[in-house]
Amino acid sequence: NKQASRIVKHDSEIQSKRQRRGWLRAASLAAVVTSFGTLTTYALAFLVPTRRRSRAQRVFLGFVASFAPGDSRLFHLPSGDRMLVTRAEKAGSSPNAGFRGYSDRCPHLGCRVHYVAIKSHYFCPCHDGIFNDLGIATSGPPAQAGQRLTPYRLEVDGNSLYAVVEGA
Repeated sequence: NKQASRIVKHDSEIQSKRQRRGWLRAASLAAVVTSFGTLTTYALAFLVPTRRRSRAQRVFLGFVASFAPGDSRLFHLPSGDRMLVTRAEKAGSSPNAGFRGYSDRCPHLGCRVHYVAIKSHYFCPCHDGIFNDLGIATSGPPAQAGQRLTPYRLEVDGNSLYAVVEGA
């Protein structure tokens, strides 16, 4: 009986050690899998570029009522670019009340463009480049190259005029 109880006790200790070893193996395996998963995630995040969300921001330009038809103004944007905003003589049914915004740089050589209200067009003094009210070159070297002024998106919200520009 004593021998049998020793054997049972010994078997019980062996079983207990096996259970502890099994648990230790499972915990070690879980730690390795978790570490490998984390390492893989960081490696993929480093190697695969993420898409940057563009952060458009609205820049207040003024009140709609403060722009007379045919009026054109120069604005400095947060990016350092300059934009000419022009209000058409006749807004028609335009959702933006006839406002148009273009870069003040000629695409030909980068000279400063200005609006000529009497003729309702944009003029580049460097080579007598002329752009219509849609920013499309109609005369001079920019027209020969099929160039146009860079447009900006404008929004009218109530009585406020905004430029929608890409932020940092």
